[in-house]
Amino acid sequence: KGEGDKVIGGTVNLDGAIRMRVEEVGDGTTLSQIIKLVETAQSSKAPIQEYADWIASRFVPFVLVTAAFTLVLWLSLLKSGAIEHAAKDWPYRADGF
Repeated sequence: KGEGDKVIGGTVNLDGAIRMRVEEVGDGTTLSQIIKLVETAQSSKAPIQEYADWIASRFVPFVLVTAAFTLVLWLSLLKSGAIEHAAKDWPYRADGF
């Protein structure tokens, strides 16, 4: 940087003295504007994220209900003996499966 150049927060002076005039403080500074941009970006969702949330809000309950239904169905079939013949005819029975 040379004489007459603008400096911002974080400018490093390696040697000598600097005489400067403050032109902006608070909300007008570059750092303040960067912070506002980052906060805005973090607080908003991308449209694809909203769509993904919508899909997940329907998909997860569907999978859980399907899994519970499948469990109840298999337990009912096993208890009733309706699929007992399948255990005898199972080709992997000798292997312990």
